[in-house]
Amino acid sequence: MQYEFNALIRNNTWDLVPRTCDVNIIRSMWVFWHKKKSNGCFEQYKAQLVDDGGSQIVGVDCDEASILIVKHATIRTILTIILSKFCPIHQLDVHNAFLHCDLHETV
Repeated sequence: MQYEFNALIRNNTWDLVPRTCDVNIIRSMWVFWHKKKSNGCFEQYKAQLVDDGGSQIVGVDCDEASILIVKHATIRTILTIILSKFCPIHQLDVHNAFLHCDLHETV
């Protein structure tokens, strides 16, 4: 949780500001889970700060709402093309991704 919190601060993704009476408070919560290796063994604890999108009002709290998802069919198609051309495949574990910043490999 501390790693994720530090990433939010380091990337300037939010600011703590005083509440005014004319704004909606958007709830957030920490979600915790166990990350597992491909063989099913425990690898590490994971944490993510998420907001309650249901409490947001479009036009008041945000201009638009969206979520990034990848369909399984898309992943299967890309892997099929890569394997059919005998290209090497490498795994990249992205620790933190933000919509408006560059992705950098972390060691």
